[in-house]
Amino acid sequence: MEKQQLFDELAREFDLKPADFYFLDLIPLIEVMWMDGKNQESELNILYQFVLEHISYIDQAAGAQAMALA
Repeated sequence: MEKQQLFDELAREFDLKPADFYFLDLIPLIEVMWMDGKNQESELNILYQFVLEHISYIDQAAGAQAMALA
């Protein structure tokens, strides 16, 4: 199955908007965080940093000017 077909299928099944696909990369990290049923502060910090870096990557790929990461 082509990527576009897979995305279209996921969009229909889960009512996803096109912008939602940019954040699918977060799902494995969130799954690992929830394995023990708790979100420790260190895990949340890792997720937060990953989200900032992921958004920066998406912005750069789209040609946006780089912003400083917190």
